[in-house]
Order: sequence, then structure tokens, then C-alpha cells
Amino acid sequence: MIDRTTKLTAQKEKVVFKDSKEGMMGIRLDRAFEEPTNKPEVYTDAKGNPTTVKVLNNEGVNGVYRNSNGYEKGAVWGKRADWVSLSATKENEKITIAIVDNKKNKGYPAHWHARDYGLFAVNNLSSKSYIPTEEESITALNPGESMTLTYRVLINSGKFLSDEEMKQQFSDFNK
Repeated sequence: MIDRTTKLTAQKEKVVFKDSKEGMMGIRLDRAFEEPTNKPEVYTDAKGNPTTVKVLNNEGVNGVYRNSNGYEKGAVWGKRADWVSLSATKENEKITIAIVDNKKNKGYPAHWHARDYGLFAVNNLSSKSYIPTEEESITALNPGESMTLTYRVLINSGKFLSDEEMKQQFSDFNK
């Protein structure tokens, strides 16, 4: 378990965080944690540029995302949730990696930039980039102002973490 706190402070000038899906904290994971796919995918970057990714060899690829609202696999992308877990078996070992949001974070509950190709990121500073019908999220810090964001990262081996265990982690982290 790692509790990560990030404090952002504007120094001499106003700092503006525009609505962007790129995330506040993210990790890139081993290929085993990717979601198996049998078709090419097209991903769009922050500037709207599409990139086509060809079908890859799925040997050993078995990752499954799940969020606090019961969404799984690619359906977790962009959704707001208290937590997201990613489970896979690597070299016969069951492993879950999870990120837990904190209720005190601006923009709670966060949107999740969780992609089937192993990108796992949390973002409290965006809305419209994920869900076009939501209002654009713009956060500004004037000189001397700060914003703190806290997340819990869990890594569990030997078994997959259940929804009940994740709910308990969320509860414990937010006491």
C-alpha cells in the first residue's frame, strides 16, 4: 500500500489546469495487465489525432479492470468512481493493482483514464474530456494558492482483491 499525496502550489503566476483526459496520476503496466483484444483499436490523443493499434499477440494477456460502480474492462474508461482495480495473472500469480480516490480531492469522484493497453490513470481535474455532456472543468490557482490530491495505490499478490475488500480499503482511506 502506498498513500501518495501531491501538493501543487502556484508560485509567482496564476496556474490554470484545463480540462484534459490525460490524468493526474498514472502508471503503465506490464503486458499481462492489458486487456486481450482480437481487433485493431483506434485511440485519440488530447489534440484529437487518431492512432490505430494493430491486433497484437494475446499470449499471457488477461487484465480486467473493475470499478466501484460495477463496470468492467473497457467500460470503466472515463467513468467516475471511488476506485478502480486491475487484476491479472502473471507467471501463475494472481495480482491486483488498484488506485483509490479520496473524498477530499477536488473533483471527487475522479474520472478514470484506464485503457486496455495497460495505461491506468486517475484524473480529478477533468470532466468534459471524458463525458462530452458534462461541464468543462477548469481549475485555477492564484499565486500562493495550493491544491492537494491524495490517492492510495494497492498492490496485492496471491489472490485478486474482491469488491468487498476494495470497498473496505476505500472506507479506511477516507476516514
